[in-house]
Amino acid sequence: VISGAEDTVVEVAGLLEAGGVKTKRLRVSHAFHSPLMEPMLAEFRRVAEGLSYASPRMPVVSNVTGRVADAEALCSAEYWVRHVREAVRFADGVRSLADAEVTTFLELGPDGVLSGMGQECVSDAAFASVLRAGRGEIPSLREALAEIYVRGRQVDWSALLAPARPRRVELPTYAFQRERFWLEPVRTDTAPALTRVADRWRYRVSWSPVSDVVGAALTGTWLVAVPAGPAGEEWVADCVAALAGRGALPVVVELGQDDADRAVMADRLRGALEAAEVSDAAGVVSLLASAEGRHGEYGSVPLGLALTLSLLQAIGDVGVGGRVWCVTRGAVAVGGSESPLSVEQAAVWGLGRVAGLEAPERWGGLVDLPEVWDARVADRLVGVVSGRADETEAAVRASGVFGRRVARAIEGAHGVEG
Repeated sequence: VISGAEDTVVEVAGLLEAGGVKTKRLRVSHAFHSPLMEPMLAEFRRVAEGLSYASPRMPVVSNVTGRVADAEALCSAEYWVRHVREAVRFADGVRSLADAEVTTFLELGPDGVLSGMGQECVSDAAFASVLRAGRGEIPSLREALAEIYVRGRQVDWSALLAPARPRRVELPTYAFQRERFWLEPVRTDTAPALTRVADRWRYRVSWSPVSDVVGAALTGTWLVAVPAGPAGEEWVADCVAALAGRGALPVVVELGQDDADRAVMADRLRGALEAAEVSDAAGVVSLLASAEGRHGEYGSVPLGLALTLSLLQAIGDVGVGGRVWCVTRGAVAVGGSESPLSVEQAAVWGLGRVAGLEAPERWGGLVDLPEVWDARVADRLVGVVSGRADETEAAVRASGVFGRRVARAIEGAHGVEG
């Protein structure tokens, strides 16, 4: 996190983006831990000097130094003045704990933000958060305690469960069933024979050009789900404009971290339709795959994937009749000269294939767009979501539209196009 004067921060962000690093502007009231805090330090010091301090009863790792803090320093006003002004050495502090053989981190805070960041600092430790946004406090606390318990930490379950008056019961025992499951060895001449048979069972993904679908038109109201925030604003706006310019009446709903819940998502969609004074939509286009960030316990799921799942569920709950089309950008590679640009967006393709099997009545398909946007890409996108291409998994490229196919693998080939 870079904090400071806006012009300087924008300049640094520009240098990072020029080097291929994505940046995101944070919505904060003050540039804490930067020179902009200096005008208030004197007054802050006077307040801090009027407080009473007590030595900590357990070691504290300071985010000012990134090391175990001196108890005397923590009891001084000067330390807290430094804390306001100087950089937060969060990564150094987590690594100091890891160096001290700390393997379990319990976050006591309003959400799991620090747990998610901590996992980026050390990969072989467990992080658990006692509170999570949008979830009940008691279930979240119990999950956190269970997580650290299975990691070998002691939890006083008797004290935790005392109000329920639990009692201990013996678990039943089971007799061993001595059934052998190991494969028996085969003769050498049989094993090459089996390999040849197995080779004929191998398939791979290929992409075949389909008839161009330019000139298609849309009608009626289309619900367009877009990620909140600045991520991909330009191409998201291009997609919405493409739908509007070819006959659709887009109802745009911005969705973010707090909407990755089925019930919340359903409320947001109902509200968007009511605001547009319509009760249904002819189709749904989701651009949520490009949402930046992580979701779930310990930030384990890409936010775009979590939002897409909630959208697919909520569409059924709300009763929208139109089919859902999920749009990605650079999630698949059509030919050998391409390589997927976004692994996280590629996960939406896996989810989409499952959605097509489990909810075929409301599934439209998957469309992958190229990096470069032009009028032909806009025409082809509309052609695919209109259904004229008759494809449920399509990639739009400058050279045309390609449909995903499963083909028998050539004997001796080991690569699989994605």
